[in-house]
Amino acid sequence: MSAQTLQISPNPLVMTAQANVGASANLSLTSSGGVVQVIASVNPGAAWLHVSPATQVPTPATLAISTDPLAAGTYSGSLNIASTVGTFTVPVTLNVSVIGVSPGQLNFSYVLGGSTPSPQNITVTLPQGVTAQVSKTGTWLNYSITGGNSTPGIITVTIDPAVAQTLTAGVYPGSITVTPTVGSNLTPATVQVTLTVTTTPQVTISPSSLTFNFQLGGTNNQVSQTLQLTADAQGIANFAISPTVSWLGVNPSVGSIPPNGTASITVTLIGQPSPNAGTYSGSLALSTTTTQSIPVTVNESPNPYLNLPSAPLSFTFAIGGASPAAQTVTPTSTGAPATQVAYNVTANQPWLVVPQSATTPNPVSISVNPANLAPGNYSGIVTFTNTSTGTSQSLPVTLKVTNNPAPNIYPSTLTYVYQVGQIQPASQNVTVGTTTGAPLNYTATTSTPWIVLTGHTSGTTTDGFTVSVNTAAATVGIANAGLITITTTDVSTGAPAGTATVAVTLYVSSSALLQVNPPQQPIAFTAPVGTQAITQTVTLSSTSSTDQLTFSIPPPNSSWLFLPSPVPTTSLPGSNVLTLTAVPGNLSAGVYFANVVINATGPGGAAVLDSPYTLPVVLVLTSGSLAVSPASLTFSQTAGGPAPAAQTVNVTSSPAGLSYVISTNDSGLGWLSASSPAGVAPGAINVSVDASRLSPGNYSGRVIVTSANAGNSPLTIPVTLQVTSGTISASPTPLVFTIAAGSTTSVTQNVTVSGSPGALNFGVASSIVGSGSWLSVTPTSGTTPATLQVSINPTGLAANTYTGSVTITSAGATGSPLTIPVTVNIVPPQTLTVTPAALTFNYVLSQTAPASQTVQVQSSGGAVPISVATNTNNTGTWLQATPATGTTPATLTVAINPQGLAAGNYTGTVSVASPNSLAAAVIQVTLSVTQTPKPVITGIRNAASGFLSALSPGEMVSIYGTNVGPTTGVNGVLASNGRVATTLGGTRVLFDNVEAPIIFTRADQTSVVVPYEVAGRPTTSVRVEFNGTSSDAVIYNITATAPGIFTLNQQGTGPGAIRNAADFSVNGPNAPAPKGGYVSIYMTGEGATTPPGVTGAVSPADGSGNKKPLATVTATIGGIPAFVQYAGSAPGTVNGFTQVNLRIPDVAPSGVAVPVVITFTTGGVSTSTQPGVTLAVQ
Repeated sequence: MSAQTLQISPNPLVMTAQANVGASANLSLTSSGGVVQVIASVNPGAAWLHVSPATQVPTPATLAISTDPLAAGTYSGSLNIASTVGTFTVPVTLNVSVIGVSPGQLNFSYVLGGSTPSPQNITVTLPQGVTAQVSKTGTWLNYSITGGNSTPGIITVTIDPAVAQTLTAGVYPGSITVTPTVGSNLTPATVQVTLTVTTTPQVTISPSSLTFNFQLGGTNNQVSQTLQLTADAQGIANFAISPTVSWLGVNPSVGSIPPNGTASITVTLIGQPSPNAGTYSGSLALSTTTTQSIPVTVNESPNPYLNLPSAPLSFTFAIGGASPAAQTVTPTSTGAPATQVAYNVTANQPWLVVPQSATTPNPVSISVNPANLAPGNYSGIVTFTNTSTGTSQSLPVTLKVTNNPAPNIYPSTLTYVYQVGQIQPASQNVTVGTTTGAPLNYTATTSTPWIVLTGHTSGTTTDGFTVSVNTAAATVGIANAGLITITTTDVSTGAPAGTATVAVTLYVSSSALLQVNPPQQPIAFTAPVGTQAITQTVTLSSTSSTDQLTFSIPPPNSSWLFLPSPVPTTSLPGSNVLTLTAVPGNLSAGVYFANVVINATGPGGAAVLDSPYTLPVVLVLTSGSLAVSPASLTFSQTAGGPAPAAQTVNVTSSPAGLSYVISTNDSGLGWLSASSPAGVAPGAINVSVDASRLSPGNYSGRVIVTSANAGNSPLTIPVTLQVTSGTISASPTPLVFTIAAGSTTSVTQNVTVSGSPGALNFGVASSIVGSGSWLSVTPTSGTTPATLQVSINPTGLAANTYTGSVTITSAGATGSPLTIPVTVNIVPPQTLTVTPAALTFNYVLSQTAPASQTVQVQSSGGAVPISVATNTNNTGTWLQATPATGTTPATLTVAINPQGLAAGNYTGTVSVASPNSLAAAVIQVTLSVTQTPKPVITGIRNAASGFLSALSPGEMVSIYGTNVGPTTGVNGVLASNGRVATTLGGTRVLFDNVEAPIIFTRADQTSVVVPYEVAGRPTTSVRVEFNGTSSDAVIYNITATAPGIFTLNQQGTGPGAIRNAADFSVNGPNAPAPKGGYVSIYMTGEGATTPPGVTGAVSPADGSGNKKPLATVTATIGGIPAFVQYAGSAPGTVNGFTQVNLRIPDVAPSGVAVPVVITFTTGGVSTSTQPGVTLAVQ
């Protein structure tokens, strides 16, 4: 079923009136898909607004809208349009101005490719002393003024042909606005202008060409044929048709065609093209807005032709309904009436059913088999070939297959038998359904006096009524024939949906009649493919209790229907049951028909009135079942918003491969659709909804899946659509621009458009007060959320204040139309200055970023707003300026972020702009980035003793030099592996390319632990890398040990880094060690250890895993040998930091500065700690 829609124009409606004078306007209502019934009313709250007529009217219709006389101002109201396809709201705005304009509406019509419509005038009435400005909306609209720009009298409105030619077919709204520029009330007077653009009207010609077959000397030549001209929805105002040859005539030759209507043209062969046999060509010229040529061919021959219909045969089939009835064609000979012509008949489409041969003047039956055809239009050709001459002639055939609901009636025939004086025949029931399951309204009527209809003779499908017969009104001794007519209409529109009939036969006789039970026929068998056998029984009886009947029943004309042996031969109870057996065998899925003929005779041997009785039997074989998933669908859409995404329904069948067709039903509102009309399982249906023409509320529809071969067909998928009210809003509003006079640079502000509770579609238009085109907005349509760019082009604007507006509309949304006032202040320009105007920054890679600098900003007049922007010529984001906005006078802070920059020179700018200034003030910025200087090693010393000597494995040393680390010192850290990190502050130290753990790094000193990997080597090559820049290698000798004691002054002399074992206090003058007591001395340079030292590893704090030197350790205190209790790793410190525990000799000298020396001996070579290290002894 084609969806119906209602078009309302204009919508919204804007009216203009002069103060204390009423206004009037027209509202046009049109529809597609059929007639729509409409009732219009004024919504409460607008007593000044009136609509006529206020009664129900069909489309197309024009409503007269009028207003009461009102004082100057703006008034808002709305109209309610209730219709059979939904309820619509039309916002109405009445602008009552001190200015009068007439008329209040202008309408232009333009046919694409045609001439531009004529100008129309608006008369403007201005009160004394009032001046005004004229503006417009609509790029296709132009105007000129008579009487002066500030005191217009006549405004001539025209259509711009250059723009109109680029438009597509549709309706385009525009306006002319006259706004007062003086006085206390500045309400504008607006004239709505509508441009309707249409395409060139089209006409369809059927048939597209004509052929006359003319037998020379023939007495039955067909010399007239009919052309059908069909117009589109625009209609054809005037047409003319004329032959281009003298032997053709037409009638009528001129006329008009209503929208979607037809005109018939009779084309006559008024003379022979030639007295000789041959083929001759001519044509007809059809002139509308264009000219079309219709070919005409005349075949002349001495042999007879066939006279065939010139118009195509047309069939229509509703899926789920009965196949259309066959049509009869009676070909005749062009020769004498007694002349017979034999011919063969063929068809070029499998759905066409024709006989193989025939002779004139016998009729030919042509039928169609539309089973499994999807909805659509199909064309075929039936060819008639003269068997004697071999000439062929064609007859076009069209078939329209629809999934629109059509009436489906069961049973389609009723039979009653009545023997006078016996029991009256029982009533029978008729069920009225539809081919798709979609509901239709129906009415059952009959003009046959003896047919009585009771029950639901009218209603909505699926329903039914009862049929009985009044035998007294029937004629005795005949088969009385009657007819029941069932007309159906669309439930929502009332449009006709089809007519069906039930043929009723009443046999009335004074003698016995054959009575068949059940009376509802045909007898139907339904079973899946492969069923072995199924049976049904029919009882054959006499209407008389005393007169028995005798039967003769021949075998049926079918390969699948069988009768019992023997068949019933009498109506005697017990032997009058006829068993029908259907044996499908290897039949494929489909519908099969057969008849059983029952011959019945009375006691005297004469045939009864209703004999022979033909009992129809139908076998429906299904090949499986359908399934759909999901079984129901739910959609939600905001009124005025975009349609929700389509949802997919999967269709499967058992077995796979069943074909199916799809239909939808939404009560004619047109919101529900399916992606394809048919498919093969497994398949998918994309179901879509569109609530753009629906009011808020809940709607129900359904998708119906039908398969001729499925036993559970049709399947219905319920669809629910919830339409919610939407609200549109925008921010910021109003918009204020300040721009310096003389500027030619456009200024833009953004407006955010929002919709709730969901997305909303919207349109945007801009208008200005006065002349000019300084205001624009993009985009002009969209879907929320969205951002609009409102732009001002100040070119040519003098210092003044200008006003305009941006209007956002969203059909059906609360808050629509939404008007955003726009104010533009064009001000005298000021000059901006910056001090200083140039800045220079220097940065060394990996060093601290240079300090920020400040700039003072001044303006030549008063305080003005400023905005600040930076530009680095596409070299990164290293330049920063704050604040980004402000007011003069202002102080800017300019800073450098050099991260990621390579060495080189960079330039950038800081621009300070103001809408009050024509030119920005620019600060030139230069940045010089230099490489890290090359590190230089000047010496490597024992970190404890400060001695410059050979290096030992694990020795803690300090490397002195320049650029050997960062400017600010960095203390060592543990890496993720738990060892002391070998990269710190951009610094790396390598001994023979082995990374050393770094304890501390600074530009002039980096302290590391000599890797244990150098053990056994005579020398090592030492390099320092800082930020990727390497020093030259320095060669140092390797020695087994290089002991040194850490001292409290970190100079390698004086009190050592020693703790008293008794209380772990730091040894010193105030805490001397007792004789016989123990002290712990901290040092480095012990050399290789056992277990072997691990570069960068940290000894466990609990003392487990301590490493001891391979060298022999001895010591003296005050020159007296001291007992070495322990020598090895200091718990919790990096390998290479050594702890030596000594016992103070009993005879050691007392004093605050007693010398202590520790000696390491390996391979007969002894090395002692530096002299000058002391401890305090009691």
